[in-house]
Amino acid sequence: MTRLRMAALVVGIGACGGGAAKSPDSESPSGATSASVPLATAPASACGWVAPEVVAEIVGVLSGEPRVVRSIERPGQPDSAGFACRYDLEGGRAVVLQVDLGGAIIEERVGGAMIQQFQQAARSMTGAPDDTVAPRPEATSRGWDHSGTLLSGYATFTGRLGHMAISVASLTPDIDRAGTAALAERVRDAIPDLPFPLPPDPDLAALEKEMGGPVLDPPSGPDPCALISPADAEAVLGKLVVPPYRSAEGSALADPAGSACAYYTKGHRVLVVLPRWDSGQMLFRMAEGLNGTTVAAIGQVSGEVADTLEGSWDASSASGVTGKLYFLKGDRMLEVDYVTSSTDMAGATRLAGIAMKRL
Repeated sequence: MTRLRMAALVVGIGACGGGAAKSPDSESPSGATSASVPLATAPASACGWVAPEVVAEIVGVLSGEPRVVRSIERPGQPDSAGFACRYDLEGGRAVVLQVDLGGAIIEERVGGAMIQQFQQAARSMTGAPDDTVAPRPEATSRGWDHSGTLLSGYATFTGRLGHMAISVASLTPDIDRAGTAALAERVRDAIPDLPFPLPPDPDLAALEKEMGGPVLDPPSGPDPCALISPADAEAVLGKLVVPPYRSAEGSALADPAGSACAYYTKGHRVLVVLPRWDSGQMLFRMAEGLNGTTVAAIGQVSGEVADTLEGSWDASSASGVTGKLYFLKGDRMLEVDYVTSSTDMAGATRLAGIAMKRL
């Protein structure tokens, strides 16, 4: 079997608690920090996730070199810094592959809702009974947490495993969905089950080169990973693959200067907590406005968890688009992104209760 051109590179990144980071004023859990965590590296371009011969093996002989394009939605727009790779095949056919390390949660949720609306509209126009074309749940038995279709392209397939989403679309109708799904699976199975680092910012790198050194201050202030210990996390999420690590805001991507903390378990599954040490009330109101709907998180979980966490926060909110949970206590807020993790809302709420006591 041809191996994908993707290898894990073990490098050191400051895990939470190192450097200039300080612990919260309140009790800090023991064992919440570590010197470094191993990381995987992404390929230099969107065409590096899979070898051309693997694509040829699955969907047909290639007619030329793969080309980086803007995105899977814009396969005809060449872009050296694009997010997708186009593989042109003999006979005028082509497929496009895109790997998203952010999980594409918004596309997953919004896209699925739009497809269901289209189905309902088609049902209404044709006069078909509701039960004849009811939306068919996508199979997730082949190793995906979620799988579905895209809004554009032929025989499209998109699958998510933890924080990682892989999408494949044919540009012609003569490639079936089995082929696009098989290509996505081959890419998925070859990606190392480790955190990825936040990609470097070329503009920042250019500025640092011009200035002759770093232009950003090292992380300081309270340590986001001190809110939930590894033992507390593993009691809910299962065994951690690596110690808790700082991550970029709103992301599972490792960043030594990140303001969030990520808890990574097997299968690319990650829970991310983002504490807000001040301006929490303002940020909570903004989150409510963006979410469009507010829920009492305790009312969404089991009675046992609700009893345990009762009164640990002043208010809570949930996003119907991203699935993120928000907890407010005084002027401090905690954001919990659990959708790509190994737990559900009840487990995420349980961990939020632990974190809020230390926040």
